Amino acid sequence: MKWLIFLGVVAFASSAHALSCLPCDETECANVTCETTVVKDPCFCCDECSKGLGEQCGGPWDIEGLCDEEQGLVCDRFVAPGDIAFNSGGRCVRNGTQDICSFPKIFRECASACQDYCNQPLEPVVCTQQCVADNCVCGPGFIRKSLTNRTCVPETECESPSTDPVTTTPATPPPLPTSTTTTCDFPKIFSECATACPATCGNPFPFLCTRNCALDPCVCPQGFMLRSLTDRRCIRDYECADFEFCERDCPELDIRGSPTELLRSWSCYLSQWKCTTYKWKMGMTKWWVESCNSRREDMDDLWEDLKNTCDSNPLIRCKDSDAARCSTDAFGCHVCECADGRYEDPSQLMAAWKVNYAKYHTYFEIYQRAKGKCVSACGLR
Repeated sequence: MKWLIFLGVVAFASSAHALSCLPCDETECANVTCETTVVKDPCFCCDECSKGLGEQCGGPWDIEGLCDEEQGLVCDRFVAPGDIAFNSGGRCVRNGTQDICSFPKIFRECASACQDYCNQPLEPVVCTQQCVADNCVCGPGFIRKSLTNRTCVPETECESPSTDPVTTTPATPPPLPTSTTTTCDFPKIFSECATACPATCGNPFPFLCTRNCALDPCVCPQGFMLRSLTDRRCIRDYECADFEFCERDCPELDIRGSPTELLRSWSCYLSQWKCTTYKWKMGMTKWWVESCNSRREDMDDLWEDLKNTCDSNPLIRCKDSDAARCSTDAFGCHVCECADGRYEDPSQLMAAWKVNYAKYHTYFEIYQRAKGKCVSACGLR
């Protein structure tokens, strides 16, 4: 592109305020086919593809690319102390996650389980394909201090490794289990790659889970979950009596209190209300299966209306990113709240309430349809 001719002269000049470009000749522009939104290059001449999630972006005049705004992406620039944000490059992240991590860490949608650290052994490492729960990783030019110390230090400050040779003999891995060599206790079934984060009564919707395969290939079938991580018996999900994952001890909702206290209470009661709705859903499913003697699959079909509704949740942003507390709610959606009650935009809570109130109405409609089917099939009233 023609603007590259002038890049070395003006890109990092602190006194420059505009990018010098040659006259635009669209006949020299290449045709582009993009999976992301088509945008103009820094000289607003030729078309180019915007950047997708995790791709490089930013730089002076966004020479490294613009993020796809239609996908809700923004450029999370890596700005070191003393640097100018205008000159800094970064990577595309989902809007709302760019301020979660503190310098020198940056946010990654899928943070590796095998991140580099000082004096790392040179021999090849077999790393599992998984995303770890901590999305904040060391930014460019920084590295973890050690395998166990996650503090990010400049790569140039790594201490010299010990000169004492350390030799280890790798253990021989056990043979992989197969459906023909594994017998699972009823009602468990065999899985070639069992999740490392199985659903339990106390945690039916694990938050950020790794993608590696668990050692135990026997898993609970659909409609069942583990009683707990220590009591690994599978029971029907509606038989669970542990709702600690969503139950909250909320402070009194006092409209005369401070705005932050009021918002904290409001957010807590919203979570508690969703927990009550989850209990209602489990009770309705139990009634459907045990009282109406209907197939569980038919009830699951009724919940189709509630699938993929998590994207409708409004984005919650906190004035202090360290106060953000994210988890999975009783609807199975990834949500965040501000622990200190200081929301960047308090109206986000009202929007969240409206979205979840609409979900409540969907639950009620499902209940009415289920009741109608049960009455017609079994004559129940």
